[in-house]
Amino acid sequence: VTWALLRDRKGRSVCDSLVADDYAALLGSARGLALWHRSVHFCAKCGGRTESHRAGRNRRCQESIMNMALHEGRIRDLEEKVKHLENEINQRINQFQALSSSARPS
Repeated sequence: VTWALLRDRKGRSVCDSLVADDYAALLGSARGLALWHRSVHFCAKCGGRTESHRAGRNRRCQESIMNMALHEGRIRDLEEKVKHLENEINQRINQFQALSSSARPS
């Protein structure tokens, strides 16, 4: 990537308003990001291959994506179990209230 590509178009460029410090900061960030992408090919968590994600600001692992999908499936299963248990609890509370109201002296 060269800075010339940013200046090839006619008219004012976003680079025209940048000062030397801004150029240095942009160039340093771009170089760091490029070196990071060149050197990090594997996931630190599972060792799987990574790919560029979110316009190059992140790298993500296919294994982690698969594991996340499994995890989300488990969460859905747990949510269904919790709803089922809540329904059972509410039914028992209703039964208890019905029994307690019929056992009260009139």
